[in-house]
Amino acid sequence: MLTFKQVNAVALRLFLPLILLSSSISKADTFDTDEAEKTCSAAYPGWLDFIERRKCLSTINEDIRKRIEESRQKRIEKIKEENARECISNDLRRMEDEYIKVYDAVKKEFSSAIDDREGAPITSEQIEAVVKMVNPSISFFKKSALDNIREKVLIGTIASKCNTAFHFLLNIRLDERNNVMWFRAWSETPPTGYLDPVITGRDFLNFRKMKEAAEKLKDELRKQDEKLAQDAAAQKLEQERQKKIENERLSKIAAPGSPGFLKDQTTGCRLWDADPQPQEIVTWDGNCNNGFAEGRGTSRWSYPLNGKQVTQIVTGNFSKGELSDGDFEQINVDGRKTKATRKNGQIDGRLQSWSQTGDLITDINYVNGKAFGNGFITYSNNWRIEGEVKDGKLNGPGKQYRPDGSLAREGDFRNNSLHGFGKEYFSTANERYEGYFIDGKANGKGIYFFSSSSGGSPKQVSIKAKNDCLWNATNYTFFHTLSTDDAKCKIDGFPY
Repeated sequence: MLTFKQVNAVALRLFLPLILLSSSISKADTFDTDEAEKTCSAAYPGWLDFIERRKCLSTINEDIRKRIEESRQKRIEKIKEENARECISNDLRRMEDEYIKVYDAVKKEFSSAIDDREGAPITSEQIEAVVKMVNPSISFFKKSALDNIREKVLIGTIASKCNTAFHFLLNIRLDERNNVMWFRAWSETPPTGYLDPVITGRDFLNFRKMKEAAEKLKDELRKQDEKLAQDAAAQKLEQERQKKIENERLSKIAAPGSPGFLKDQTTGCRLWDADPQPQEIVTWDGNCNNGFAEGRGTSRWSYPLNGKQVTQIVTGNFSKGELSDGDFEQINVDGRKTKATRKNGQIDGRLQSWSQTGDLITDINYVNGKAFGNGFITYSNNWRIEGEVKDGKLNGPGKQYRPDGSLAREGDFRNNSLHGFGKEYFSTANERYEGYFIDGKANGKGIYFFSSSSGGSPKQVSIKAKNDCLWNATNYTFFHTLSTDDAKCKIDGFPY
């Protein structure tokens, strides 16, 4: 059995040549036989180690030769590149221009292929043909892709005219069917400071994504065409439906409670009656077209009412027997006269009405058939509003008057109801309520004014109100109600 000392000696004999060899190689710049001899003799000193010593010497000498050759080649390449640097700087623009021409030609050809061949794949042979047309000196060779054994890379070269290893590689990635996936250029052994080229924005040309985008666009266009066809079919059906409705409308005969057309008994011209009355007749002063009132003219509608014959007169533009766009004037059976303008089938612009005695009772602007702006309106029940109007109702500061002309309410309104601070007047002289309202009902603090039995100045009571129930703010007892019955207010109790 070997002792610990003997084991160490054997290990030293095995590894010492390698240690010395590494040291010699790392320091070797020139071929030195004596140095190699010393190294191997130190590693194998005995006369029985002659063969090992010879092997050691041969190995060291061979490695020194390789190291010297590598060093020499590096110095040659360095000198070569340094000598070529000025040449490269002058030739680089030409190389980049060549790549731009190739890139643009390939992109144009592939885009045309998408447009002309409905997104069909482009093959490596087609790419080579396009490149050869631009630069016949470029040749390609094909090799397997490093990251996918089923795919290939087609490699071409744009070489420099200088004595240098620097050039552009044109890489074209192919799938397993030999169809192009993408195209790019990159620089091989570039000079210091030169990165892989991204030449004026021409980097990856991803054919596969372009094809996918083209297919997506085609799919979207197909869907659009289908929708347009569906819309056209739906529009045609709607037109047919509207035509049917119009034909049915044109053939309708007016009768009490059922709108339709009445004929002028003299001319046979038909006019639309939206609210037929018993025994109603119509006369038309104007032109007829296919049996319907057409153009500007005057219609007169007469029927018996309360034992006497009344007449409504309308002067304006007519189309297919119905009042159409433009200025018109209407005189109702009660003598009220209205002037306004129609646009797109609705009143649009200033509308004014006068009473039978000639008093102006309505003066307001209309937009798309609804009253807007500051003005006043008198309804058919003779209630009247004045102030800021929106959608035909008071919205903002305004006033409401009863048919007898007395003031009923004033203040801030929302949809014709007091909302905010306002005043409500009662039939008794000097009797009114002033306070805060929500949607037409008294809610919050207020003051109730009423006349004393002995005359003199009106009395007033401070009030707290909720939903028109008024409570004395001093002793919290029920006082009065504006719109509900007393019993309901008392049952609810004081609400604060």
